[in-house]
Amino acid sequence: RFRAAAHLWRDSVGTLWVGTLADRPLSIFGRDARRFVTYGEESGFPKRGPTAFAEDRAGNVWIGVYGKGVVRATGKKPPHFEWITKGIPTGLVRDLKIDSEGGLWVGSTDGVARIKDPTRPASQLEIEYFSEDTGLASNSGYCFVEMPGRRMGIGSQRGFDILDRTTGRVTHLTMRDGLANNEVAVAMLDGT
Repeated sequence: RFRAAAHLWRDSVGTLWVGTLADRPLSIFGRDARRFVTYGEESGFPKRGPTAFAEDRAGNVWIGVYGKGVVRATGKKPPHFEWITKGIPTGLVRDLKIDSEGGLWVGSTDGVARIKDPTRPASQLEIEYFSEDTGLASNSGYCFVEMPGRRMGIGSQRGFDILDRTTGRVTHLTMRDGLANNEVAVAMLDGT
């Protein structure tokens, strides 16, 4: 069996979350813990490897998974898992990002979406979609980076898009604009 760690992430209180490709794919190591606690289907976590993590303003941890959807973990010991697929882009979730307005961005191999207020009940989530139809270069989202002026950078296999959320205008950047490669899997905005 393949049991390699696929993703590591630390939440705001110092808990370590580890996504694996095991039968119980999520492992959590609290600050005061002596060992990992693993979660799988028997505890309500789907048998899909975690691929991305984010924490909303209420302290809920959002987990992107292989295949389809996201899982919202509420509570701390033990967490309650809510697998949300309705309205979430299909495919492998590549990145999750909480923006400065509290919205949750979901980037997958099959789509880009923003949940306006991820603290609301699943049945009340307002989801906005972004795609080639709305001006993006691709229907997938590999990574996000928030930029000043209500702009969101979105990396994909077709370069880097800068979405101005105020005007809806999208600027496409590719190798023609100096990128080393059009496949943008990770992006970061530094503090300068």
